Amino acid sequence: MPAMAPRAAGHRARPMEDPVRILVVFTACSLLALLGGCTPKPSPVDTADDDGGGGYTSVETGIWTDSGDVGDGGSADGGADGGATAPTLTGLALYPETMTVAPGATWKMRVLADYDDGTHSVVDAAFESDAPEVLAVDADGVVTALARGRGAIIATVDDRQVAMPYDVVTDHKVVVHVFDAATGEPLEEMRVRVGQASTWQTDGVTNRLGKAEVDYLPGTPFEVSVWGHGRVPATLFDVVGRDVRVPLRALDGVEPVLGSIRGDVDLDGVPSGGVGDIKIGIALPSLVDGPLLIDTDRLTGPARELSLYGVTANVPANIYVRGAAETYELPATAGRTAVWTVAAPMPIADVTSGMAGATDALGVMLEHLDEVAWGWNEGVTIEAGGTATVDLAPATPLSLDYTVDVGDLSVGFSGDEDALVLVGEQLAEQGFAPVGIGVGTGTVTVHAAATSLGGKARTAAAIAQVGGLGAGTGYGICTSWAPLDGDNATLPAFQRVPALDHFDPATHDFSVRIDDRATFVHAEVHGGGDSDEVRDLYFPGGSADRVLPDLNAPFGYGHTTWKIVALETTHWTWHDFSRTGRLDPHDLAPESWTAGMLTQEP
Repeated sequence: MPAMAPRAAGHRARPMEDPVRILVVFTACSLLALLGGCTPKPSPVDTADDDGGGGYTSVETGIWTDSGDVGDGGSADGGADGGATAPTLTGLALYPETMTVAPGATWKMRVLADYDDGTHSVVDAAFESDAPEVLAVDADGVVTALARGRGAIIATVDDRQVAMPYDVVTDHKVVVHVFDAATGEPLEEMRVRVGQASTWQTDGVTNRLGKAEVDYLPGTPFEVSVWGHGRVPATLFDVVGRDVRVPLRALDGVEPVLGSIRGDVDLDGVPSGGVGDIKIGIALPSLVDGPLLIDTDRLTGPARELSLYGVTANVPANIYVRGAAETYELPATAGRTAVWTVAAPMPIADVTSGMAGATDALGVMLEHLDEVAWGWNEGVTIEAGGTATVDLAPATPLSLDYTVDVGDLSVGFSGDEDALVLVGEQLAEQGFAPVGIGVGTGTVTVHAAATSLGGKARTAAAIAQVGGLGAGTGYGICTSWAPLDGDNATLPAFQRVPALDHFDPATHDFSVRIDDRATFVHAEVHGGGDSDEVRDLYFPGGSADRVLPDLNAPFGYGHTTWKIVALETTHWTWHDFSRTGRLDPHDLAPESWTAGMLTQEP
């Protein structure tokens, strides 16, 4: 799990609201205007850089790691310094790893430091080239390939050095390997195009080994587009390596495979509260893809009609109420999914006034944390389109307190949003299962159940959305996570909110603003016509103007939907991903520190 270096001082804790109330409001009120009325969400704010001191604080980020488990979300002890002795540097890693380029290619080096407490951190270094006639490098680690040959870039941090060799060739060949994203099998007769949308482009076709060699002379960054029958066309931008691997998804595998979970809720273990209180709670699925890639649209069940004390409203089916609806239903990804829940007594007057259309849908949930009950079920395996039954019985008090340094909101937020802060365990099959909740920014207290789920060491995660969680399409989401070090965790700074500033249906030009820390970005673009009209775009972080390639195929450019995921991965750079073909955000998220997400219809 991600373990961050201590954050710079100056973060100020914000007043805490009741976390159970916030969780229910975030997941129900904001998403579906639960019970008839919620505070209107603000318009998305301009995410332009704020030179007046706003935005996120850039920090050197550390990372959790368990070298045997890092690929599946493993964790290790370590994390926030908490005033302890500073960790000792034990090793360095240099990225991108070895690649072949042409004269004129440029790229930026990334240095990762290993420490004796098991953490990692991106650090500054002094750079030099052992063959300056072949490779030039400046003080910021920007490398330029000059002439044919082989050279190494050397990075020095304190008394340690690490080197990485690169080959510079002049044979004008770009080798593209195309394979099935699900099986890894090579794909034959796929069309390949290499070049720039506005300048020279050359085409090729893959052979039975899924390989195509395409002539391309310039050494400057170029694009690689691949498409074929039954496949989602893919385009990689800002490629410099002459050996590229591209996974293609099947068109029928784009949409997530969903099922549903339903069951009864035994509320006897929930405290009764005072006179005039009623027990109310919410059931939620475990986060199969981990907390970084949380899909807020799946935090509510289908709508159902609920009548309480003469007031009737449509309410998400994963909200349950004593005496009115003691069952729940929620959507879940096919496969193994756990279910967790929180419940508490709250004043009947607040519930019914919310159902009548009050601004705050649920009112004040609780004033006493000892009345909150948590529960979970390790879940079942759900078949595609099927329904599984899992009963719940919340009864465990939130008796543990954790302190999580969430930091401040980043560029793109209006500034008054709260982050939902979770403490949980990463399970082998079910993903991230929360056992505690809190809300706020700065230093947040998270109240958790004193129980073990049998997963890996507990981690903390923060989730924030422009306009509040559940604001919907067009409102970016930022997430981060890190392990607990005892009772504390320091989370990495949020990425800036991703922004799609412009898309021209006529010229296909588009402009994006992504955090510079993002090493990998995936944009899934849906056209406005047939459901098969979808594109996969891959590129590094940062602000850039690009062109959505035509590829001589029908596409509804007049009305598009963009789904953007930006990951700050622990290791590698964009050039490592384009070289190896590791381009699945679900695969990379467990090895990442932070994420920024946006769904938008420009």
